[in-house]
Amino acid sequence: MSEVILDTDGDLFLRIGSDLSPDSPVTFRVDPFTLRRTSGVFKSMLFGPWAESKPLDNSPWIVDLPEDEPTAFEALLGIMHNRYKLVPVNMTMDLLFDILVICDKYNMTYVITPWANSWMRDVEAQCKVGETKSPKMAYIAWELGNEVLFAGEVRKFIFESYTMDDHDEGEGGDGGKLFWDGSGEAAGQYDLTGLCHLGPPDLMKRVIELRLSLIQVILGFLQNEIKLRTGPGTGGIPAKHACIEPGYYSAGFRCDDIILGGIWRGILTNEKLNGIDSKNASQVCLSANVLAVEFRGVFKHLYTYGDSHRDCIPAAKFEKFIQNIWGHPQWKDFLRQADKDRMAHQREKIQASL
Repeated sequence: MSEVILDTDGDLFLRIGSDLSPDSPVTFRVDPFTLRRTSGVFKSMLFGPWAESKPLDNSPWIVDLPEDEPTAFEALLGIMHNRYKLVPVNMTMDLLFDILVICDKYNMTYVITPWANSWMRDVEAQCKVGETKSPKMAYIAWELGNEVLFAGEVRKFIFESYTMDDHDEGEGGDGGKLFWDGSGEAAGQYDLTGLCHLGPPDLMKRVIELRLSLIQVILGFLQNEIKLRTGPGTGGIPAKHACIEPGYYSAGFRCDDIILGGIWRGILTNEKLNGIDSKNASQVCLSANVLAVEFRGVFKHLYTYGDSHRDCIPAAKFEKFIQNIWGHPQWKDFLRQADKDRMAHQREKIQASL
């Protein structure tokens, strides 16, 4: 067990991270009054009627914080004790995430104010050059009160998350889990539903609902294109055709038949789309982004009844449809007022300490 001395006169020993690394927790010798001044949580914990308060029998004052990350805690203790050599100059996403988890737990986000902007620039620079893609960025934005960044990160979850099989979300073999890796493909994935710190407590419930509604809208385009070409009629012949090229009536039906057959062939020969149920979004394991890409490929490679019928192919219509969907407020302006208020409060806490 290693020991870091923050205050040689301190009589409080914090034992950090025993749950994370049972064989190598870190003990910090600190001044309890410094912690008391910094955090109301520590004030209550250390100087209230709790097990963590100072022993009355003069035995060593040791407080275990087994779930906290030692490196992040060391940085915060360095700030509290003016031991700035312990405070990292260059920041990584993982470390900033761990620091903010501790700040939120002990209600002391304001202590990182002098470093917050430079640390955030470091993390954003790493993301821009592709060094890291992590859902932790959403929580970082949430804790620092960056509303625009938080909304952008959550939107990625809505558009790029996927399940690992085609069972119903919440009842299937994946146990309702939702995965994300920054690309929408099942590789190196994060289990979003298994992360404790992302934002509001109900965030993943909302992401799952928005993802399903988005996928159902995309599936609705396919349903509509099929319905246009299979409208009810008599004698097995549709009442009207979807072909937009004026000319012989029978040519319109032939155009529809060719396009309809091409759609089904494209779906059946696509391993990601084969077996898809266009009426049940919960059975779709693909992300919304990947689903759109696969449909785009199907529509792009359709044939029709001669060159004069090229405009009957729904490829261009699908592109316009997707552009409208991607920019729709339902999947852009999904933050609730409570979310905005909480992030505004975080900004105020940080700015108040300037």
